[in-house]
Amino acid sequence: MAGEMIPMVLFLVIGGVFALAFYLRFRTRREIQTTVRLAIDKGQELSPDLIEGLMESLSSRHADLRRGIIAIAIGAALFVFAGLVGEEEAEGPLMAIAMFPLLIGIAYLGLWFFIGRKKEAARTAAEWAILAEPRGPGVSIDAERRNPDHSGC
Repeated sequence: MAGEMIPMVLFLVIGGVFALAFYLRFRTRREIQTTVRLAIDKGQELSPDLIEGLMESLSSRHADLRRGIIAIAIGAALFVFAGLVGEEEAEGPLMAIAMFPLLIGIAYLGLWFFIGRKKEAARTAAEWAILAEPRGPGVSIDAERRNPDHSGC
């Protein structure tokens, strides 16, 4: 009976860790929504930058990088553990299990790399679009940024 409990407890603990992570993320989002509702009810104006900042706080820029490194570390640890067990029958299945977090970590690193490049390319394109806008004679970019209603006259 005790030998049967060990795998069940293992899977229950893993499930509990995931459930706790999902609950904490849910609670954080609910608190942000409550804060925004209170601000709106009190008549405060919420700028788009503030809303965007609140949304970015939910997932940082480096979340995929962090998840990828952790998953690769778990996969590498399982891979090393498979080699240290010393039983040939256990090495193959343990190494196969180690490949799951390893490949998921590589996928997260790819997401972090390519999405970061995509965002930077969009930001650079927006900056170039601002620089390429036609302006009236004698209107500099700095003057226009200080007074956006200035039409060049």
